[in-house]
Amino acid sequence: MNILIIEDNDLDFNLIKLKFKYSNLDKIKVERATLLQDALKKLINNQYDVIITDMNLPDSTNNETFEIIYKLYPHIPIIVMTSSLEANLPRRIIGLGAKDFVYKDLNYAEFLSDILKNG
Repeated sequence: MNILIIEDNDLDFNLIKLKFKYSNLDKIKVERATLLQDALKKLINNQYDVIITDMNLPDSTNNETFEIIYKLYPHIPIIVMTSSLEANLPRRIIGLGAKDFVYKDLNYAEFLSDILKNG
């Protein structure tokens, strides 16, 4: 499984990558982009089974990150993560087409791993 993680925070990225390494998921290959523009370049040159993206990046914020990627690559499941506590955000993002939504809290890397295991 090829996964693109779009995350600008080193600690968050390393936590997710470490969780995947020790999960029971078979043959995961993880690549990282720290900016939306970097992610778009990677998506042109590579094929991914899943995209996991933070909502807020240095070059895009709020729904923009998700909406741009989804518009260009609607066939790739996208899991959105954020630390925003905005009301109704998960419902709105999933309504726009996201596969799933995860709040960045103490257990979010575990949730991401579970989502990938369960499809």
